[in-house]
Amino acid sequence: MRTTIGLCALLCLISAGMASAQPTGCTTVSPGVLDGTFEAGSPWAQWTVQTSTNFGTPICDTLTCGTAAPPFAGTNWAWFGGAVAAENATLGQTFSIPPGPFLFVRFRMRIQGVTAPFTDTLDVRVDGNTLTTFVEPPTPEPSYTERYINVTAFANGNPHALLFVYSGPTTGVANFLVDNVELLSCTTPVELQDFRIE
Repeated sequence: MRTTIGLCALLCLISAGMASAQPTGCTTVSPGVLDGTFEAGSPWAQWTVQTSTNFGTPICDTLTCGTAAPPFAGTNWAWFGGAVAAENATLGQTFSIPPGPFLFVRFRMRIQGVTAPFTDTLDVRVDGNTLTTFVEPPTPEPSYTERYINVTAFANGNPHALLFVYSGPTTGVANFLVDNVELLSCTTPVELQDFRIE
């Protein structure tokens, strides 16, 4: 059974961080990321890599996992963490990245629960290269926000391996929630790696 952590009082709703500009002139690439909303349902066959130390897969539906750590939209999403034990998980698929000015993987993410010593991480990798590492913050995030990962270096029209890699080395519970994963072609190169409200 996955474990949730409720948001604390107002102080926990105000999290440190910086807001940076996001790419503009973006259009969704088709086919891009397949079943990026996870709404195809179990067994989520387009996501050919699914592992979890405690749950078998990081993908959830509301019937199985409830709504205490809810999806951004629909009834399916990826929930990394949620265990009162060490947890490692992966989620991935192979997708083609066409040539273009600037290519980004965009998804919605919320780090809904956190626990000291705040050591959990979520990597986003392409072809084994770690492009971004999201680190468990000291305060939970009150809502989902957009995250953009620049994959322009891989924009050659060939298949590439997209992989989310979660590491939770302690028994402290953290909830990294991911939904609506898609590939975008944009006209500006600005990256939004993380967004929080100060």
